Amino acid sequence: IGYGALLAASDPSIADGFVQSPLDTLALMLPLWYPVPLLAATALSLLSGIALTLYSGGFALQSIGVRVPRQWATAIVSVLLGGTALLEKADLSKRRLYELPAATYFHTGDAWEDTDGTIRFDVCLASSPKFGLSGARDLVKGVYNAGNDEEAHLALITLRPDGRADMQATGVSSEFPQTDHRFQGLRRDRVVHVGGYIEGRLGAHALSAFDWKTGKAQTHDFGPDAIVEEALFVPRPASHGGTGQEMDGWMVGTVLNLKAKATELHVFEAKNLSAGPVGSWRSAHATPLGFHGTFA
Repeated sequence: IGYGALLAASDPSIADGFVQSPLDTLALMLPLWYPVPLLAATALSLLSGIALTLYSGGFALQSIGVRVPRQWATAIVSVLLGGTALLEKADLSKRRLYELPAATYFHTGDAWEDTDGTIRFDVCLASSPKFGLSGARDLVKGVYNAGNDEEAHLALITLRPDGRADMQATGVSSEFPQTDHRFQGLRRDRVVHVGGYIEGRLGAHALSAFDWKTGKAQTHDFGPDAIVEEALFVPRPASHGGTGQEMDGWMVGTVLNLKAKATELHVFEAKNLSAGPVGSWRSAHATPLGFHGTFA
């Protein structure tokens, strides 16, 4: 703008030209080859900005608990920005469009791709965004408003190469899904999550597992005096009989015991949550809730 003002001030005919037809006037003053590097620089700047936005969005998704490999986190951001589209990471000009029932979510399990290109991932879906819009904001301020809470339920999303999309709803109360991290990006069956919510009270009171192959669930309920946080999977080492099979290991997580006013640590056999903890420890005091089991 400043350069244009100086040009206009240097010659009345240029000033008149800028008023009548600024682009034509400027073009007459520049060499014929000038638009080529100008357009190239503009295009590269736009592409760089888009790439940085998508990649940063992938980091942001992983930081809030979306547990997918980096390339799929970036692809999901592309979906959100592109309007229900799945972009090929090797060629962003290739995309798939999908339609699914309206819902909102914070957390997904690990995604995997079948040999035919079908992509599947589990997700905790809520019917309303009110918790994200106001409930979470109030919670950060130390205020819990039950009217702004929304219970999420476990579902499996299937995105097929031909553009069809399926949502397998379970009706199972669910948040903070965790899987065997050794199977990230690979076909798997099990997901572990918290669940069981009491109306008018913050937090879950149960640790559950769902098997997509059998459709069966198992749960350990800590009772109404507990707030259960995200549990993490710890694989059983080969030196202690580990087989490397999915979920051969333990789930380790913290629980706030409201009655005892203390934080507890519990260890479960990952394949047998309903049997209860195989080991437990109670702190001398309550520690602040973190909800997630790990942070970046």
